[in-house]
Amino acid sequence: MKLPWWRRWSWTRRRRRDIKVLWPLCVEEAGGDLDLARGTFMFYVQGSPPWEALGREGFKSTVEGLK
Repeated sequence: MKLPWWRRWSWTRRRRRDIKVLWPLCVEEAGGDLDLARGTFMFYVQGSPPWEALGREGFKSTVEGLK
């Protein structure tokens, strides 16, 4: 299904905000343990439509690429 341009733009923006705001908080709360932080981050965003729109592989590769 092709999404309207404004939906793609909005969801891209929401994913960027999650990475900018939520990801550092996950790392901080995990005490710097990136595997634990990734698990926490994935738990939060897995039910979110902007993240589900990436598909399984896109979602997985994006989260695994977080440093």
